Amino acid sequence: METARALLRHGVSLDIIVTSTGLSREKIEALKH
Repeated sequence: METARALLRHGVSLDIIVTSTGLSREKIEALKH
């Protein structure tokens, strides 16, 4: 989760974060808020 949060902060696209972390798109979207 911390990795996904850091990637979001650096402007990495959701598709790349999903592929890189294995997290669902929904979980990553939830981190944005």
